[in-house]
Amino acid sequence: MGSNHSSPVEYNPIEGLDDLTDVARTVLMVIQVISCIIGGAGNSLTILAVLCNKKLQTYNNFYVTHLALVDLTISLVLVPINIHGLWRGAPPHCDIVAAVALSTIVLSILSLFMIAFNRYILICRTFRDYQRIYTRRNVLISLIVMWLYSLAVVLPMFSFKGFGWSVKTHYCFFTNYNFLSYIYVVTVIAPIGNMLPTFGTATCYMFIIKKIRSSERMMKRMRPEIRVRQASGSDDLHVHSSPQQVQVFSCAKKKLFIIKSFCRMKLKSLLDHHALIKTSS
Repeated sequence: MGSNHSSPVEYNPIEGLDDLTDVARTVLMVIQVISCIIGGAGNSLTILAVLCNKKLQTYNNFYVTHLALVDLTISLVLVPINIHGLWRGAPPHCDIVAAVALSTIVLSILSLFMIAFNRYILICRTFRDYQRIYTRRNVLISLIVMWLYSLAVVLPMFSFKGFGWSVKTHYCFFTNYNFLSYIYVVTVIAPIGNMLPTFGTATCYMFIIKKIRSSERMMKRMRPEIRVRQASGSDDLHVHSSPQQVQVFSCAKKKLFIIKSFCRMKLKSLLDHHALIKTSS
């Protein structure tokens, strides 16, 4: 009797891509090329806009620029490698490419969280708090922590030999879904690398929306009093209003406009970013 040696079964949630026809392969390549061009152009323009305009060189835009650099890496490095893989097969050092791909995804999600947290401090806390938290030193430390965070999440997958070329997805990513690598993905990469910063981003925007509504209610309560004083020929709110009313009214109107514009822009950016990540992975 011969001994039975059971080999680990490779599992991939995406089935049916290992028998791509030339037409399907060409369509996927065209989609990847379009994603590469749009992502490369958009993120390059974002970086150039910040570099060329000193007014845009704020701490929040520092994180926006970092996000654009990470997305530019996806668009100009990882997507072309994926295009090469669709047509020619596995590129060299595919495990390293897979680790870089996953690290950039984690960094993108972390960058979105840092942008949201920056907005939360600026809008929901005092400006003194913002100046105390966001110094050049603290911003640089936060970027280093983001990189160390992403590497700490991704690099242990090498010990499970979970990276490589997938003949089913035609991409350098997860290939070995043995028990240990699967447990690591479910318990570490998914919750810590994705869900936790995404939850933090959603929480920041929830508090921002709450602040918007609070400012709107305050403005509605103050509007009749302001109209009466304007009708009486007095425009000096500092003379007739308390310091708290002056501060709330002067800041609320500006913040309301800025927040609504920022939320519209950020919603579009999140949708575009999600589509880019989904296409590249």
